[in-house]
Amino acid sequence: MKTIPEIMLRDHARLHNLIQEVKHKIPEDTKESHYLFIKLKWNLEKHFFIEEKVVFHIFSKLMPEESQELSNLLIEHKSALLLLQRIDQDFKNSGNFLEQLDKLLTAHANFEDKILYQRLEQQLSKEQKKLIFDRCEKFL
Repeated sequence: MKTIPEIMLRDHARLHNLIQEVKHKIPEDTKESHYLFIKLKWNLEKHFFIEEKVVFHIFSKLMPEESQELSNLLIEHKSALLLLQRIDQDFKNSGNFLEQLDKLLTAHANFEDKILYQRLEQQLSKEQKKLIFDRCEKFL
């Protein structure tokens, strides 16, 4: 079975690549650039949903003392979603917001990949890991 960090790192890389594609296509403001943005938005919302409903839920029960870290991650999710809205509102002129989104998600993913998911991998039971793995494989 794959590890939680492997699964989530793979999805973080996929999201990062989508952001890069959108960044390169925004100036063109074509159907293709809009399609890529919608794809990014959908995949990011799906990623956040999995994290919040499965991963963070298990994390909060396992390590309640880490509630501040979890709150920070949820705030970052909300900030990323707001940036997506701003990009959507003025797509052609949204390069600055996309750059902010890229920086936010890079820092966010680094924390999750290096700290959060490593902790979960070490402390979760096989059953808990399987639950996360199954949900990630089904939806990501």
